[in-house]
Formats: sequence, C-alpha cells, structure tokens
Amino acid sequence: AAKAEAILQKMISAYQAGDETLKPDVTTYNSLITAWSKTPSAGAASAAEELLDRMFQLYDDGDKECLPDRQSFTSVINAWAKSRDPSKAKNAQRLLRRMNALLEAGYENLRPNVYVYGAVLNACAFTYGRKGVKEEAFTIAIETFQELNKSPYVSSNDVTYATFMRAVTTLAEKDDPRRDRLIEHVFRQCRKDGQVSAAVLKQLTMGAPHLFISLMPSTLGKKAVYGMVSLEDVPREWMRNVRQGRRSRSSEQQFKRNTF
Repeated sequence: AAKAEAILQKMISAYQAGDETLKPDVTTYNSLITAWSKTPSAGAASAAEELLDRMFQLYDDGDKECLPDRQSFTSVINAWAKSRDPSKAKNAQRLLRRMNALLEAGYENLRPNVYVYGAVLNACAFTYGRKGVKEEAFTIAIETFQELNKSPYVSSNDVTYATFMRAVTTLAEKDDPRRDRLIEHVFRQCRKDGQVSAAVLKQLTMGAPHLFISLMPSTLGKKAVYGMVSLEDVPREWMRNVRQGRRSRSSEQQFKRNTF
C-alpha cells in the first residue's frame, strides 16, 4: 500500500505539472483504498478512511471525478474488518450510517448494497475482546442484519446469512438463549429464501450442532444423525437462489471434506 501511495503522489505531481492523462480519479483512489484494505499493518484502516475523506474534500473543491462510490466505502469497511481494532464493528456501522445519510442527501450512487452490509457483518463476526466489546458488536450485527432484511432495495444472500450466523456464534456465549434462537430463525429464513450453501451449513454446525438434525429434512434419517450429510443431500429448493459460482464442483468437494 505504501508503494501505491507513492505512485499516487507521483500522479498528482505530474497532473499538477500539466499532464492531464495522469489525473487521479475515483478509480485511482479506490485502488489505493483496496490496497490498504489488504494490508495487515496497524493503521491501515485509518489510512484507508483518510483517503475516503480526501476524496470527499476533492469533490467538495470541485473535482467531480473523485466522488466516492459504494466500492470506496466497502473497501474502507473491509479494512476495518481486517484490523485488530476492538472498535472495528462500531467503525464499520459508522460508515454504513454515513452512507445512509449521504443517500438521504441525494447521493444515489452511495445506496448500500449487499456487499456493504456483508462487510459490516464481517467486521462484527471477527470482533474479539472483552465481554462488553463483543456485546456491542453483537448488537451491531443484529441491527445491521435487520436493516438489510427490511431494505426494499437489497436482499440477503448466502454470504450474509453465513456471516451473520458466524457473528452470532463468535459473539454470543454458548449459554446465551439468543444464540440458538437467532441461529434457528436465520437458518429457517435462509431455507425459505433458497440461500443455503456450504458456508451456511458450516456455520449452522459450528454455532448450533444440536439443532442440525431438527433442521434437516426427515428423509435424511441416519445421515443427519451420524453426521454424514453433504451439500448434495440438501434439497435443491433450499439452494435455488445461491449464485452458481458458489455451488461449483470445487466448493461441493471442499464441503464434503468437512462433512459433519
């Protein structure tokens, strides 16, 4: 990311010197933000968000080609999700709320999509720390998932279902009554929506393995009892809306190696 930052500075200098072909735009800045989102070093998320703020400043100063878009925000949220900051979930939700506020102000290009919500849920799912930190992230995960499912513009997919289930498993104690209740409710909704994938089934077995038999088709019989279910055993109706790429042969084989 530091090298990409240096390249950006050279582009800015060249543009200021008169080379119009090297003018940085939203694509340029998004590439740099993405680079920071993939950098594990401390401060990477802050650096990514500083670039986002710089883009808005450039836009306010008249550079209309630097207006941030959904990808800009998604990459910054991803940067927070991959950080070790205990407030990553709070920062991710703050950016989502910023997008919603900008949308209300007329910036239609910043309407959150499923990838934005998924990135926020991912920040929650990978939050670790003290009980208070995890409880806050748990609340944010629930609020984000509810907002996603109430939106008339976007719907949950298998990734957001699986990520939310992972968040519940990570953040709720095993004796927390909300844990089983949420996982069962979400899995039933996921079945209804036709979004059951290998990732969803994996999170079900990790979060509430004792619920597995009751949530599987009764026709599986001993397969469910003895943990021999594979993705091929799942009713096609349950998977009807999963993107084809996530139902590829390789993903099914990987799932079979992790049968339960």
